[in-house]
Amino acid sequence: MGPEVRKAGARFAVHAGGGPALTLAVVLHFHQPTGTSPSVIEEAFEKVYEPLLDRLEQGSQVRLNLHFAGTILEHALARQPAFLDRLARLWDDERIELLGGAFHDPVLPSIPERDAIGQLTFTANFYKKHFGKLPKGAWLCLRTWDPALIRALVRSGVSYTLLDDAQFVGAGLHPNAIHGHYTTERAGHTMAVFPIDAAIVETISGDDDPRPALRRLAEIERGNHAEVFAGDGHKLIRGGRLGPLMETLESEYHWLKTTMLEHAWANQAAAGRVYLPTSCQPELGEWCRPAAAAQRQRHLMRELAAMGVLEQAQQLAGGVVFDNFLVKYPEVNRLHKRMLRVSQRIDELRGALARHHRAGKNVDKARGCLEKACSALWRSQNHSVYWHGGPMNTGIYDTRLRQGTLRELLLAEKIVDRVLDGKKPEPWQARVADHDADGRDEVLVKTAFFSAVVHPGEGASLSELDLRQAAIALHSSLSPVEEPYHQRFVGNEVALVLEDDAGAMMPALPVEQEVEPVLAGLTLERVARRSFQDLFLGPETTLMSWARRQFRDMGTFASDGWVMMKAVAPGNGEHADCGEVILGRSGVVKEPDKSLLLRMEKRFGFDVGKARLIIDDTLVNRSRDAASVWFGLEWTLGLLGGDPDAVTIKALSSDDKETVAKLSDGPVDLGEATWLEIEDRRAGLAIVVELSRPMDLWWAPVTTIHQGADEFAETVQGSTLLLHAPMQIWGQEEQRLQVRVDFLPVS
Repeated sequence: MGPEVRKAGARFAVHAGGGPALTLAVVLHFHQPTGTSPSVIEEAFEKVYEPLLDRLEQGSQVRLNLHFAGTILEHALARQPAFLDRLARLWDDERIELLGGAFHDPVLPSIPERDAIGQLTFTANFYKKHFGKLPKGAWLCLRTWDPALIRALVRSGVSYTLLDDAQFVGAGLHPNAIHGHYTTERAGHTMAVFPIDAAIVETISGDDDPRPALRRLAEIERGNHAEVFAGDGHKLIRGGRLGPLMETLESEYHWLKTTMLEHAWANQAAAGRVYLPTSCQPELGEWCRPAAAAQRQRHLMRELAAMGVLEQAQQLAGGVVFDNFLVKYPEVNRLHKRMLRVSQRIDELRGALARHHRAGKNVDKARGCLEKACSALWRSQNHSVYWHGGPMNTGIYDTRLRQGTLRELLLAEKIVDRVLDGKKPEPWQARVADHDADGRDEVLVKTAFFSAVVHPGEGASLSELDLRQAAIALHSSLSPVEEPYHQRFVGNEVALVLEDDAGAMMPALPVEQEVEPVLAGLTLERVARRSFQDLFLGPETTLMSWARRQFRDMGTFASDGWVMMKAVAPGNGEHADCGEVILGRSGVVKEPDKSLLLRMEKRFGFDVGKARLIIDDTLVNRSRDAASVWFGLEWTLGLLGGDPDAVTIKALSSDDKETVAKLSDGPVDLGEATWLEIEDRRAGLAIVVELSRPMDLWWAPVTTIHQGADEFAETVQGSTLLLHAPMQIWGQEEQRLQVRVDFLPVS
């Protein structure tokens, strides 16, 4: 332990030459989303990973702590095995420490504990096999923390991890007294946690020479503790900051020491015990809250800044909860709950294999299937798709990332079903449960061809529809969500006056910076998009107002809950070859001078012998007066092949007039038709729709405007089809529409 002196009333550590000293643990994290193309990863090896190891192998005295996501390690194992050998040598020479963690970079608190332990253990086994060592520390993706994690981490052999110092402030520690590492525990499971020093992160990540700022930090009382810098390795290296950092660490070695976390943990006493609240990376706070809440926060921050107490208020503000992304983005929640459902199914297989093994049966082949299913599930748990953070992470807005995650889940489920259900699975299953955790029950349907979730609470729509044999998730579109940067546009009806949660009106924020041209035409949706939802259009609705979701729905059927009347097995319903889910609802449709009471009944028929879906809509006028309504049935699909130019629609009218359009053409009025075909050549799928009566067809791309790493982008997320027609329904009479949909492969 070095000597301590007093200077100008302050106490600070000194090195042997008599000046201030700073011990620094530098942690670099390298992440690649699941499904990243090999060419992108190869480029990263060439421009990021290999140059980093080259620098370390030149005999530098610098010690680094590194974490590589499983996607990178798998690529290295398959295509760059020498890279793993180099890492092993550097670790043996104590030039680096490799941090463990969940292999595919999930947000650990958001996945089941069994999967958390599975991924953490898989990483440890990978390290033992290829590096000859077990990791003692673990990287936590997005520094997402929950006290319940301690049990899983400790059971997986983890001794320490690292979190942002703001998370320690949230636990009550004074910002100026957070140094070294702390002990935390849960129900007798104990581990250490290192705080990441925000001031050091800002210093090293900035554009200026970090030496003066680091020397000033060294002069602050820090005892003999190690301070932690943690950063995105890709950004640091591609931004040209690694060279200056390494030069600083090498040239200032006499007072600026680098250490590995293991050495700091083993050789330095803990600074104390701490119990940290549920929280995650502070920068996510702006992104995980709804836009209205984020705007109220910005107003408050301005007021606090004017009062001169902003910094103190921010330090004591509540932590950021990652799970709020599940509230902000319904598609994220559905994807997350589907992941949990597949995880539960895999656990059923795990239990069945254990029982067979205890009974003395050979389960080697089935165990191989279990491993493949787990691998697919864990890839689907990669954090990248479950959030959005503007330039930090495109996330849920990435169509290929969404589709890739869904494919992994479908693959895992297919493997497990094949083992558990055998060669002759039940032809029809319908299970009622709250599958999306919204407090309302849905119906999960499975046949040999389909997996679907019928959601009575969301307008009797289909929230999921999968082609099981082709492993295609049809409902993978994304509805636009108001983001913080959407407040920077002008020229439409959205942001002029806003209403807070209490109903009080407050002025919109003034525009703080130049409006991005792509945002100038942005509108936010008033009417949610769902699949097979029933709309009653206002008389002023046009193709463009419908496509932009700026139209009136005169009824309550699309927004309110329906009653799930019954699920009928094949052979017992109206369609002999179909299992059916039947829903009903009475509701009001408004006309300019009156309101009418209608009763609707909807039947979803799932053919058990082929990939055919039948939707029956029956409208009954319960009023004495005649009902004149503009009825529409809307179906929203994902961008299945990822290429809007590869998606076309062909409509055929009753007099054989044919109309053809491409999705990339924009909203299109296809006129009246009784037959249509949507073809996605990239996905290898044709969707053929036959109608029981002529209907007018509108078709439009679903687009979002979002911020990516470099710029704003308008992205096609899917397509939406509206079957619509005026209907005259006399009192106590009914009108009916039947839609038959066949899904056919195309080459």
